[in-house]
Amino acid sequence: MSRAGLRRDRRGAAALEFALLAPLLLALWVGAAETTRLLLAASKAAGAAQTVADLAAQARCLAEGDLADYRTAAALVMRPFPLGDGTRLALANVVFDPAGEPSLSAALGGWRRTLSGAPFPDSDFLAAARGLGEAGSGVVVARLRYTHPAGSGPFSALRAAVPADQTAVLRPRRQRLVPLMAACP
Repeated sequence: MSRAGLRRDRRGAAALEFALLAPLLLALWVGAAETTRLLLAASKAAGAAQTVADLAAQARCLAEGDLADYRTAAALVMRPFPLGDGTRLALANVVFDPAGEPSLSAALGGWRRTLSGAPFPDSDFLAAARGLGEAGSGVVVARLRYTHPAGSGPFSALRAAVPADQTAVLRPRRQRLVPLMAACP
């Protein structure tokens, strides 16, 4: 076959185009799937933080033993994502001092407990509550940080671990503060 004939011959053009585009389309598909999982993990983390804050805000009093149940509730909301080693979860009752400034002072009725992972700094809870109450009242603050693990398999080099950081702030429903005690009366 002559050179002119080879240039006009279109057999195999579709296979060549597919071979060039298939890796790009596969990468787009995998990227869309991973982005969807990340968005779902962030949504689940927001729901878990909101659930823990809501459960605490409904209570007349919290017993130290109840806190394990709150962690379990967060784990159930987070499914299918594990509430594992990379997850941090904490709950606090931030009170407002006579000047209206947020405080975690136990003398005023404030407290903070870590339910999972490393503790958050007190300043995270105080900043979340700033401007949301008046002297003598309080708010319940739940903080959750879920770290979605890095990719696995052939695409593991494409994505690092991604954190989803969520804070939920609610007013206690039945009284001005939610006390934390060894056992509720």
